[in-house]
Amino acid sequence: MTYETRIGRWLLAGACVAFGVQGLMLSKFIVALQPMPAGGLPPLPWAWVDGGVLIVAGLSLLADRTARAAALGLAALFALTVVALHGPLMVGHLKAIADDSFHVLAIASGALALAASVGRTAWSDRAALVARLVFGVCTIGHGVMHFVFFKFTADFIPAWIPAHDFFAAATGAAQIAAGLAILSGVLGRLAAILTAAMYASWFPIVHIPRVMAHPQTTQEWTSLGIVAGLTASALLVAGLFAMRPKPSA
Repeated sequence: MTYETRIGRWLLAGACVAFGVQGLMLSKFIVALQPMPAGGLPPLPWAWVDGGVLIVAGLSLLADRTARAAALGLAALFALTVVALHGPLMVGHLKAIADDSFHVLAIASGALALAASVGRTAWSDRAALVARLVFGVCTIGHGVMHFVFFKFTADFIPAWIPAHDFFAAATGAAQIAAGLAILSGVLGRLAAILTAAMYASWFPIVHIPRVMAHPQTTQEWTSLGIVAGLTASALLVAGLFAMRPKPSA
């Protein structure tokens, strides 16, 4: 197991546990992850059930014996969330929903990458390919969203950093370039590591200060967890490039 996979595994577990705790404390689904429609599952008791599942699955990622099953379960849960909950909302509201969908799908690909890296089986190489391709597409999508919501992205950058427009464009272009590298496999591992480093830099620069300034705002805590999940997923995808194909039986 590579160092990227080890670190990503802990980060993904932490993000899932944090999401679960948030759901239990607030007794509701996390909108950015699970936009439950009116008339859908009631928050009580289902938000508690969902929170408990995320906590148990997150902790299970840390044990070799249960990591693969937990990672597959999380990958399926997040992918189903995108299809069943995000999908219908995209009709007529594509721009508003696309970024959250890319977030959740990218985290799903990270969970699948972890499943492919732990306890290698005959399907591991195929799962690794799917995880890499999905993460690459999501990374390109994140970059495109920086330009679609350019002013919002620029305004999100802290005031003490100069040239907001430049950094909004630069981070968007970097994600598009990284996504293309991950998809093609050309410098893919380096691109995934640099993507993880960029996401990780947003913790002290953007998200932790925003949480400290508005600790009562649920959205800020959710954004912190999403960035942790994206950082973890980038690292887990980087680890895939070090995997040697499993020889045929």
